[in-house]
Amino acid sequence: MKKSLHYILIALASISSALVQAHSLNNETQRYQPTTHQPHQEKAFFQAVDKHYRSQTKRINAISASLLGLPYVDNDTGKDKPVKQTGNPLYRFHSFDCMTYVEAVLAGVMSNSKQSFGAKLVDIRYKHGKVSFITRNHFPSADWFPNNKGKLIEATYRVSGKATKIASALINKRAWYHHFTLDNIQDGDLDITQRQHLLAKLRRESNKMPTKMVHLPYVPLTDLFVKTAPNHIKVNTALLKRIPDGSIISMVRPNWPIKDRIGTNMNVSHMGFAIRKQGQLYFREASEIKGKIVDVNFVQYLYYYYRESKTLKGFNVHVLAPKYHV
Repeated sequence: MKKSLHYILIALASISSALVQAHSLNNETQRYQPTTHQPHQEKAFFQAVDKHYRSQTKRINAISASLLGLPYVDNDTGKDKPVKQTGNPLYRFHSFDCMTYVEAVLAGVMSNSKQSFGAKLVDIRYKHGKVSFITRNHFPSADWFPNNKGKLIEATYRVSGKATKIASALINKRAWYHHFTLDNIQDGDLDITQRQHLLAKLRRESNKMPTKMVHLPYVPLTDLFVKTAPNHIKVNTALLKRIPDGSIISMVRPNWPIKDRIGTNMNVSHMGFAIRKQGQLYFREASEIKGKIVDVNFVQYLYYYYRESKTLKGFNVHVLAPKYHV
């Protein structure tokens, strides 16, 4: 897929998280209209946006459900074949990764029409709503949560109380940017000199960025799955009941040691929504493993990581501020 000089795809090295993704260096312009080809889910999405719901929770549930089944693709912000003819939109409804899915749902919940959706999405995805690669909220604990403070409210403590733990990680953005190589700049229209120029420009920009120690509270999996005997685990149902319906759930890996792969460690590897259906709690996610947006049983999902993962230690809980009830 070719793109002009202004739409350069930075294909970052793939990791298990969808949060450090492939991004465009120069393609993020103020043109956030959708592409001309739109699947039926886009119609369903905006039909849900246009409706009035009795509660914010029902609104989140309905809007997030309208996208179930759509494919998972890393960082699918709208880079599509019609780029040269129509500009490069900042969203589309062909597919999502975990973060772009959460962003789209939240923007939909905060919007009162299709016309206001794009501006809401930009305000969530970029610091101060300024669209550029540099101002994009790449890192959840360093960018996404802090820059959306006021829209989102920390709710982890009300779920786990005194059992809450804090994940810390040193986010080295400069090292992340300097980890890019010429192989990360993929465009058939560029010669080697142009690619070198863009890579150098990106690294120069990153030299202004300070290394930051970030902290994020989380519900420990050991508080959800309580050992009552050497070979017996009891699920903390009281804790489950305290998880707000429609809340944003982020999977926490304290100081996740992926520096060798991307240049910096992280705290968060995945995100989605806590959704209640018929008395059961589900995790609604854009799943890389399943290849689409799905609902999975919340307890079963986390129990797998409780048993099998050495790095996933718990989950963070945020809720959308009550003022965003359209």
